[in-house]
Amino acid sequence: MKRASFRESACGMAIVAAFAGWLFLDRLGERDLWSSHEGRAAQNAQRFLDDGGWGPLRLYDDRPEYQKPPLYYWLVAVAAWFRGGTVDALAVRLPAALAGILTVLAVYRFLAGRGRPVAACIAAGVLASANHFTWLARTGRIDTPLTLAVTLAVLSLAPDSRMGNDSRRRRSWLIGSLAIAAGILLKGPLGLILPLTALIAMSSLAGLCEAGFTEASYRRAGLTEASYRRIRPIVGGLAIVASLTLPWFIVAHVQSGGEFTRVFFWYHHVQRATGGAETLATHPWWFYAPRLLVDWLPWSIGFPAAVWIWIRNSSCDRDARLGLVWAGSLVLLLSCSRFKRADYLLPAYPGVAIWLGCALEQAYFRTTLSRQRAWLASGVVMAVVIAVAWGVFERTIVPRLDAEREKHSFAAAIRTVAPRPTQILFFRVEDHLLAFHLGRPINTFMEWENLDIWTGRPGPHFVLMPAEWASQWQDHVTAGTLEELLRYEDRTDRCRPRGLVLMRTHPATSADE
Repeated sequence: MKRASFRESACGMAIVAAFAGWLFLDRLGERDLWSSHEGRAAQNAQRFLDDGGWGPLRLYDDRPEYQKPPLYYWLVAVAAWFRGGTVDALAVRLPAALAGILTVLAVYRFLAGRGRPVAACIAAGVLASANHFTWLARTGRIDTPLTLAVTLAVLSLAPDSRMGNDSRRRRSWLIGSLAIAAGILLKGPLGLILPLTALIAMSSLAGLCEAGFTEASYRRAGLTEASYRRIRPIVGGLAIVASLTLPWFIVAHVQSGGEFTRVFFWYHHVQRATGGAETLATHPWWFYAPRLLVDWLPWSIGFPAAVWIWIRNSSCDRDARLGLVWAGSLVLLLSCSRFKRADYLLPAYPGVAIWLGCALEQAYFRTTLSRQRAWLASGVVMAVVIAVAWGVFERTIVPRLDAEREKHSFAAAIRTVAPRPTQILFFRVEDHLLAFHLGRPINTFMEWENLDIWTGRPGPHFVLMPAEWASQWQDHVTAGTLEELLRYEDRTDRCRPRGLVLMRTHPATSADE
């Protein structure tokens, strides 16, 4: 019987891995880098490969990177190192895609390990094919790896997961501690706060149902509440997390003269959460509710039915409750922040998937055999349709979008007139994608006085500036003149298209004076 169960689990994991692998890996490196996050990740990883160093990473213009800890950039660098040492689109996105596959498999393994293969297949399938999860798993951002870290931490440290013999408890604490450490090195304090919020909420609501985590259930597992709550595994877990994370943050603080701590912790956490960062948009507290419905398409269409099924049939299902508390606690936590993004909600997705899988499993087993077969056939058809739809999307829509967003062609045109190692001066331009394709050396500045100084220096220098400022240089520059060489129209934002202009400097001569 155990061998058959192992075969079923292995077969299910193989099917789930193949489905998620197709969604996340198909043509992953075919399109150019798109977002600013991908361009910044590419620069940081390439600088790490070229220069080394374990403190804050640097962009191509030598500005230190204070927005994120280094783990995702290290993973990109490792992927590029295995592929010859040059960072490209595939290397930037591969850590996110693999993290997406592992997250889906972790959800499947959790429910299958509870003896619920039907719920495991449903939860893993809907998570992999929720449109926003699929897209972010194909994007070079930290959100999907952070979701993996939160998932492993919650599933390893959830109250019911820590019951059993000493070996199992130690393994759960080790996996959970390593996952939290990885989350901190990916996102900072949120790598601890997110799983801790879900775990505290689970513990607070434990015992609401008869099948919940009561003291009697601990005794049935061969444990007493006192022994379960002993302090040693907690201290051990904290020691693991601290030993793996604090050294890098200390190095970053020392090497930056404290600037990393100020920018990363104060600006990117406190001011973002409280709305004190004036350059960042704020959103109402209810922002995540409609986002969840949109980003979980096509499965959010069935949310009302799943809620009704869960209330009637499975409200005391502890696995479903775990998923619901997980998702609900993170939504409430993130809703308290003034600055919100749809991507930030991703660590709550596995909880939604677990709840949805358990609720639909209850409905599945309450139907007749013929209806179960119809459900199974419908599920297979839906999986095939979604896989084909994403394949068509990647081969038809994405190439057209890529043609609008790619910066490689403009960078090549710039390097034709200003070949490496000619320095490109970025004046009031922050374009991480273009900077990555141009390569070093790059210099960035904001003030007209600096542009005037560069214009007066001997020899030609090449300045990239927004088109809106290119028509005003005569009002600010007196040390020479600027000649327009190239112009680029960025129409990714159709409401506010942005133009870039490459200018060549000509210093003033004595005759001009």
